[in-house]
Amino acid sequence: MFIGLPRRPRITPAAIDFAIKAAEPGFRNRSKDHPTLVRGFAAVATEFPDVDLVLVGDGPRRGELEQLSAELGLADRVRFLGVRADVPDVLRAAEVFALTSVSEAASLTLLEAMATGLPAVVTEVGGNPEILPATALVGHDD
Repeated sequence: MFIGLPRRPRITPAAIDFAIKAAEPGFRNRSKDHPTLVRGFAAVATEFPDVDLVLVGDGPRRGELEQLSAELGLADRVRFLGVRADVPDVLRAAEVFALTSVSEAASLTLLEAMATGLPAVVTEVGGNPEILPATALVGHDD
């Protein structure tokens, strides 16, 4: 058992996203575009059958994301951990951090992921290009 999961998650390449701020719980803000993260994971899930997508946070759109995961045949591969106090531990268990926002200022979640040494792949929006090298940035429609 690792941080409440039956096995240590191996997460690649569309990986772990979290939004655990009191003012903006995960899955509330449409600009974070979590459905794109789930669809991106679906695109690689067949190639990496032992990889799971782990999402931390909660909010009114969680049911929508659970339904999308089920529709894509990924209900057992997309893990919704809810609000956690041990987000740094969850991040350290991951192999990659992904952020699929369509709009962003300076992303605190990205900075928190980077503080753990986790590689990040994020959309090229807002302040993300100032934080990460171009090799870690993707266009939103990519």
